[in-house]
Amino acid sequence: MTARIATSLALAALVGCGGGAESVQDEGLTEGGEGSTTAAGGASSSEGWPSHLLTGEGTGPALFLHETPDSPAIGYVSAGVRVRVAAGPEAERLPVWVDGPLKVRGWLPFARLAARAQQRGRVEGTVGYLGPNDVVGVRGLAGGGAMRVEVQPWLGRDGLGGLGPFVGTFPAEMLGADEVDPSAVEGPTPGTAMQLPAGQEVVLYDRPNGQAVGTLPPADPPLVVVVLRDQGEWMGVRVGVGPYAVGFVNVALEATDRPPGGSGGLVGQAVSAGPVPDRLMAEADRPLWRVAAGTRVKFDGVTIAQLQEAGFAREMNRYETGEVDVFVAVNDDVALRGMIDANALQAVEGQPAEPTPPVPAAQPAQPAQPAQPVQPPTPAGPPGAAQPLTSPGSP
Repeated sequence: MTARIATSLALAALVGCGGGAESVQDEGLTEGGEGSTTAAGGASSSEGWPSHLLTGEGTGPALFLHETPDSPAIGYVSAGVRVRVAAGPEAERLPVWVDGPLKVRGWLPFARLAARAQQRGRVEGTVGYLGPNDVVGVRGLAGGGAMRVEVQPWLGRDGLGGLGPFVGTFPAEMLGADEVDPSAVEGPTPGTAMQLPAGQEVVLYDRPNGQAVGTLPPADPPLVVVVLRDQGEWMGVRVGVGPYAVGFVNVALEATDRPPGGSGGLVGQAVSAGPVPDRLMAEADRPLWRVAAGTRVKFDGVTIAQLQEAGFAREMNRYETGEVDVFVAVNDDVALRGMIDANALQAVEGQPAEPTPPVPAAQPAQPAQPAQPVQPPTPAGPPGAAQPLTSPGSP
């Protein structure tokens, strides 16, 4: 399934935004500025977390309105986007700010957090090893100044996958969001590049005659490892291109001039093929609008984001209150579902848009009312109704 189709189908997870519902105080987006520890959720300390992290790989919505498990989803975030930690976590979600052309505040699940290693080091309790700028998943605090992390050693070739994942600990002070200058820090220990036997699976052990921790698949050409220690029939090796696995193998290795590696990686940012963000291309039958810089995006009356630059929006519903329910983005980093003022919408040159007929404001649906999918061209339900949006053509 392509990214566009997946996004189109996943819009059902982003429920209506409460247009016309009872207003909640607009807290704005000025609190919790750079260096502040004031959070969107009201906490006042980052409790030992790094000040900045990255978003990790995953599918489906990643940003939520609240920390609770039943919180509505408000948006999607690509992997590798830099976020600022606003406060300590609640219920395995962390309040964050996404500082960029679409400034957002929300809650990210631990499963969608990542960080870059600022220095080399072993992931304690695992065979994982990080070089500078290697990316790991962040899964919470471990105590003693360490973070609990998930490391997925990368073999360096698309289609081969990797070892693990392994969960261990790594010093919090050695994790961050920004890339470091490799020449300014120590890299992985040098060794001798040698290749595994051709056409053969090779078991990796944690120590000589120890526990098997993974299997290196046969590859053509064979995978190249870095030999760090020669103990006779056992070789201590570093596997992959970062993150790495370090362990022992007991097979005959062959000399090679090839370095470890190949193509691909675990974390990267989405790239749009044109000026309209890729996620917005999925809903091609919805009106497309330009959105003015400075526009605030609200969810249930609360400001959750503000456009720092002009962006684009797909119109989902329109209300007589002058609010428009939109799927909005500036680039492929973040896309949100929320309400904006209709006056902020501008026509896109070459793509005339017909506004959807406005519907009157109404009281939100009762929580016990079952959610029913909206099938185009059936008119959308009343503002605030718990009706997920169904993509055109989906069941």
